[in-house]
Amino acid sequence: MDGTAIRAGAATYDDRQPFATVERERLETLPEAFQRGEFVWKDAEWVVRWYARRSFAPTSHPAEDDFGANRFTTIQAAIERAHDALEDSRLEDAIDALTELEGVTFPVGTAFLQFLDPDAYLVLDRSFWTVLRSAGHLDRPPEQWSLEAYERYLEACRTLASHAECDLWTVYRALWVETQRLD
Repeated sequence: MDGTAIRAGAATYDDRQPFATVERERLETLPEAFQRGEFVWKDAEWVVRWYARRSFAPTSHPAEDDFGANRFTTIQAAIERAHDALEDSRLEDAIDALTELEGVTFPVGTAFLQFLDPDAYLVLDRSFWTVLRSAGHLDRPPEQWSLEAYERYLEACRTLASHAECDLWTVYRALWVETQRLD
């Protein structure tokens, strides 16, 4: 994928993804709300639902039900710890804080990272990895997600953003459109 393909793919995203308007609103409001601790249960739950439903899966994702077992104070503490860890460039600690929550697997944790700091992080997605691999930007995806794998993925996405002179959200939108073409 080159810069032209990224910009072209991202330009069609709003026409293909019915959540586009809500996503934009959440990207504008959630980072500050999470950073200040001024969010409500539904804000955190929205990230989990967004992760689970952005691919139009016909059934609910296990994370949606499991996340409901968390106490709000536990969610607040996890997001605060993740934010503090990111402030100190401790990505592993941020992921660890988030994945301690019920229903938050490694990829769901990266969805939280994206909404904590959309300028620096992007949700980890196996289908996106496949697109990046097909374009020669990554090798085979690992059997299990790890911090090392996420860092490779993130570096590939950041490199694409840099070459295309765009932000990570534009890369996300282009990758999402490309995955829909592959289905």
